[in-house]
Amino acid sequence: MKKELNKLMKLAGTKAFDIGLKKLYDRYQDNDRARCEIAAFIKEGIAQSGKRIEDISVKMQLKEVTEIVSLAYIARHYFQKTKSWLSQRINAHSVNGKPAKFTEAELETLNFALKDIGKKLGSVSVHH
Repeated sequence: MKKELNKLMKLAGTKAFDIGLKKLYDRYQDNDRARCEIAAFIKEGIAQSGKRIEDISVKMQLKEVTEIVSLAYIARHYFQKTKSWLSQRINAHSVNGKPAKFTEAELETLNFALKDIGKKLGSVSVHH
C-alpha cells in the first residue's frame, strides 16, 4: 500500500489524484486498517502542504523587498551570517536533507531588520 500511496502523492492537486484516492478507498472499503492508513497519509500530506505554503509565504512576502534591498546587507548586519544562509531560509532550500527555515527568533530579527531599513530609507532626503 505504501507504494500506491507514494505514487498517488506525485499526483497531488490533480484530478488523477482524486480518482486514484477514490479507487484506493473503494479497493480497501472492507479493511479498516488500510482505510486508517490512507487517512493518516492524507492528513500528513495536508500538514506537509501547510508547511510548504508557509515557506512559500515567506518568499512571496519578501519578493519585492529582495529586489530593492541587499540580502547580503541584511544577512551580514542583522544576522552576522552570509547571504547564502539568508537565501536558503527565504527560499526554503534543502540543507542537510531538510528545508531550511527561520526560527521564531530569526523571524523577529528579520522583521526588525526590515523596519530598521525602512526607517533609514525614510529618513534620507537628497538636496542640491
